[in-house]
Amino acid sequence: MISSLTIKDVASFDSSAPVQIPNLNKKVNLFFGLNGAGKSTIANFLQNQEDDAFKSCSINPAISPDIELFVYNQKYVENNFYQKQSQEGIFTVGEESKEVQLDLDNKNDELTKLNMSLSELQAKGKTLSDRKDSHFNTLKEAIWEEKKAIDKSPLRFCLKGYGTKDKFLSQVLESNGDISKKLEDLEKEIEGITDSSEKRIWKDPVSFDAIDVEQDELLSQKVIGSGDSYLSAFINELDNIDWVKKGKTYIDQEDKCPFCQQELQENFKSELSKLFDQTYEKNIERLKGLHSSYSIAVDKIEAELSNDFFNLSYVTSHIELHSSIEAYISLLKANIKTLEDKINKPSTDVYLESTSGHLENLNEILSQIKDEAQQFNEKIDKKDTFIASVVTQFWQVLNQKCQPAITLHQKTSEQLETELERLREQYKEVQSARQKVNEDISNLQEKAASIESSITQINCQLKSLGINSFHIESIPDQSGLYRLARNQGSTSDVYDSLSEGEKTLITFLYFVESCFGTNDKDNVISLENRIVVIDDPISSLSHNYVYDIASIIHHKVIADNFMQVFVLTHNLYFFHELLMLRQPNPGNNINDYNLFRVFKSNYSNVLPMKRNDLQNDYQTYWQIVKDCKNGLAQPNLLPNAIRNILEHYFNFIHKKEKLKQELEKLGEEETEFKPLFRYISREGHSDSINLFDTGAINTEKYIEKFEQVFEKLDHIDHFNKMITED
Repeated sequence: MISSLTIKDVASFDSSAPVQIPNLNKKVNLFFGLNGAGKSTIANFLQNQEDDAFKSCSINPAISPDIELFVYNQKYVENNFYQKQSQEGIFTVGEESKEVQLDLDNKNDELTKLNMSLSELQAKGKTLSDRKDSHFNTLKEAIWEEKKAIDKSPLRFCLKGYGTKDKFLSQVLESNGDISKKLEDLEKEIEGITDSSEKRIWKDPVSFDAIDVEQDELLSQKVIGSGDSYLSAFINELDNIDWVKKGKTYIDQEDKCPFCQQELQENFKSELSKLFDQTYEKNIERLKGLHSSYSIAVDKIEAELSNDFFNLSYVTSHIELHSSIEAYISLLKANIKTLEDKINKPSTDVYLESTSGHLENLNEILSQIKDEAQQFNEKIDKKDTFIASVVTQFWQVLNQKCQPAITLHQKTSEQLETELERLREQYKEVQSARQKVNEDISNLQEKAASIESSITQINCQLKSLGINSFHIESIPDQSGLYRLARNQGSTSDVYDSLSEGEKTLITFLYFVESCFGTNDKDNVISLENRIVVIDDPISSLSHNYVYDIASIIHHKVIADNFMQVFVLTHNLYFFHELLMLRQPNPGNNINDYNLFRVFKSNYSNVLPMKRNDLQNDYQTYWQIVKDCKNGLAQPNLLPNAIRNILEHYFNFIHKKEKLKQELEKLGEEETEFKPLFRYISREGHSDSINLFDTGAINTEKYIEKFEQVFEKLDHIDHFNKMITED
C-alpha cells in the first residue's frame, strides 16, 4: 500500500519545494481540484514512475514488482483505443459456478496467508542478514584500524594492492600461518633494504701490539740506586731516591748545593754518581722503551678505531660499539699515564690495567656487525625472494594479531548463518506450498475464464446506461480479441464515429473490466495486489452519466478487494456522489476515506480536507476567493469567481436588478475597476480581454471592491460569514 507521495519539478509543481502527500495509507483516496491544478500529473506519475520527467518524484514505500497498477487517464484511452482496431480479451473471475468461486476465494485467502508468511520470513531473513553484515563491517573496521599504523611504517610496501577495506580484510583472513614474529621484527629485517641499497662492508677483529707491556715485571719493581755510595743508607732511609735523581741534574751544573748554597764536599759528586750506576740507567731506559712501544701501539689502534668505517649508519646504530671503543681507548691512555708516572718515579711499583677483556668485547661487537653485514648482503643478493618472504610473513603476523576479532566474528557469523539456513528451509517449504496454490488457482481460473463473460458485462453496462447504438463482440477465429460493432452489423471505424461521451464510457467500462481480469489466462489474479487509479472518468460526459460512473466506481471498484483506490476529479457533483454513496449524511465525515484538495497558485499544491470543505459550486467559488486572498490560487481566477458568486447569490434572493444598478454606480465611481464591474454586470466573458488589459490583478483591491458590493446592498453579514468560514 502506498503511504505517501512526493511530487517535485514536473508540470506545474515547483522544482525547489517538493509537495508532500502524506497519510495515504487508507484504501480509498479522493482528490478534488479544478482543471489545470495538477491532478493529472499525480496520475501520470503513478502510471509512468520510470519516466525521466518524474525523476524528482518518489513513492513511499517503493512499489514492489508483484504489485499491479491500473491507471485510467487520457493516456490509457489513447493506448487502448486510438491506435488499435481490436482490444485484447479479458479473462475474468466468472460467475458461472458458485462452487468454483468459493474454491477460488478459499485459495486466494490461502495464497494471501502464504504470501504474508513469505514476507515475514523475508523480513526475518533480512534482519539476520543485516546483523551478519553489521558484524562483518565491525570486523572490517577493526582490522582496517591496524592498517593506519602501518601506513607510515617501513612495512607499508606490503600494503600495495590492498588499498580498499574489502581487499585488505580478505588478505588478512586468507593469511593463516604459525609465526612467532612481530611487526617490529619484520621492520628490523627490512631495515635498509631499498632499490638503491648497496652491500655492506665489515671490519675484522682488531689487535693490540703492546699487550705484553701490561704484564712486564719491571713495572712492579722499585728502580733504586747502587749501595756502594756512603749516601745509600741515608737516601734509602729517607726513601727519596727519585727526588735525589731529579736534583742530580742541578749538582752536575755547579759546585754549590742548589738548596742551601753551601760548598759541597770534595767527593760528594762522585758518591752521588755511584748511586745511579749502569744497572739503574738500563732499567730507566727499559721503562722508557716500554712507554714508547705502548704509546705507539695505542696511537695505532686509536687511529684504526676512528676511521670512516665507524661512521657508517649501520655501524653507528650499535651504540655499545662506540661506548666500548671509548672505554677501551680511555683505559689504554690511563695505562700510558701510569707508565709516565713510573718513569718519573722509578722507585714506585705500578700495575697496568689489563685491556684484553675490553678488546675481546670490542671484537665481539665487530663480529656481530660482520654477521649482520653478511646477512644483509645475502638479502641484497636475493632481494626479490627476501621481499616476497617478508610480505608473506607480514600478512601472517597481521592475521595472528587480529585473531581475537576474527574468532569472535566467525563464531557470531556461524550462529547467524545457522539461523538463516533454518529460515531458508522454511521459506522453501512455504514457497513450494504457494506454487501448489497458484497451480490450483490457475486451474480454477481455466474453468471460470471466458471472454464472453467480459463482453456480456460491458454490453450490459452499456445498455443499463441507455446506449443501444453499438456493442462489443468477439473477433471470429481470433481467440482472446474483441471489437466494437454497430447493431446494424458494421465493424469498420466504429470508434471514430462515437461521440466524446460515448468514447469516455466505453473506455472506462473496458478499464473497469481489465481491473478484474488479465490479458493472459495463465496469469494468477490477486486483487489484493492491485492498485486502481482513476483520473477524471466523467470528462466529456453529460450530467446524466455522472451518477452512473460514480456508482460503478463505488460498487465495483471501491467495494471489492483491491489493495488501494485513487480517484481524481474536477467535478464537484461527481465528487459528492462518491461520498454520498459511501455515507448519505453530508454532515458526517468518512473516516476510512482520505480526501485531498489540489490547487494551484504559482505552483500546484495538495492539502488534506474534510467532507464539508467543498459542499457545492457556490461554496467552491467562495473557496477560490479565499485561496486567492491567501495566495493559494492564481489571481486571474478571481474575476470569474466574483462574477459567479454575485450572480448566484443575488439571483437567489431576487435582487438581480438592484445588483446591476449598484455595479453601474460603482463602475462610475471607481474608474480603475470599471472593466471589472462591466465584466460582472454583463454576465459573460465578452469583456474579459478588456478586463485583463488593465494590467496585473491586485487581489487585495479586487476583494475590497467585492466586499463593497455586499456592503452597498446591505448583505455584508453574508460576505463576512462566507469569507471567514473554514
